[in-house]
Amino acid sequence: MKDKLDNFVSGSRPSAFVIFIIMIMLSIMIVSSKSAQAEDRHAANGKLVYDKYCVGCHGVKGDGKGAAAVNLLIKPRDLTQGLFKFKSTLAGSLPTDDDLKNSITNGLSPSSMPSFKFVPEDEKDDLVAYIKTLSPKWNIKTATKEFLKPTIPDFVGTKASIATGKKIYEERCVFCHGQDGVRDNVKFHLSWNDENSTDYTRPADFRYKTIKRGARVEDIYLSITIGVDGTPMPSFNETLSENDRWNLTSYVLSVMGKERR
Repeated sequence: MKDKLDNFVSGSRPSAFVIFIIMIMLSIMIVSSKSAQAEDRHAANGKLVYDKYCVGCHGVKGDGKGAAAVNLLIKPRDLTQGLFKFKSTLAGSLPTDDDLKNSITNGLSPSSMPSFKFVPEDEKDDLVAYIKTLSPKWNIKTATKEFLKPTIPDFVGTKASIATGKKIYEERCVFCHGQDGVRDNVKFHLSWNDENSTDYTRPADFRYKTIKRGARVEDIYLSITIGVDGTPMPSFNETLSENDRWNLTSYVLSVMGKERR
């Protein structure tokens, strides 16, 4: 190998091996360039989608300061921070493209973020590409491996599981979410960056029979497991066993008046 490289450097005719390596490198560069151009095109198309559906709340810069934001108690997401609440990745990690697309598609109920199921799939893909240009975090961080889709254990929703989950709830959750999921006037004032901020976040009120992540059993489990970035809701991935997280899910389901499925 050294002799071949020395021959190439000294100006002698490059061997077939060296030419082969050069061709591979050029191919990689061409593919990378085409990929970057395609991503730029998706993002450019996504800006058109953003300007049509999102700019009114999230603002021209994506900072959550759109014209409608002043009228909302819970402010629109500041997309420039690269901080997202509902995802399938570990706390502190960026979401996957599918995570972003799920929030766009399903909305966040109950909140002012509506469902955009009517938007064509390719436009939502372009929108995701554009959102990822709004924060520098996408250039220095990548989404970690997402959690596999949870498989609901058979014991979820049973009386024994609900009883165990209630004990965990009373130890870990009642201070914020209230007794039996009813929390009167409990709220957290998010003023970490600005003490005069009017942005509030509230613990989930289970009387709505859904949470912002969604209404599925898996959605409850993922919120317990992963937490909700940017809020006081922590991840219980390391502080509660998997079975206890499912038992807690059972109890929350019972408070919401829902079955396991």
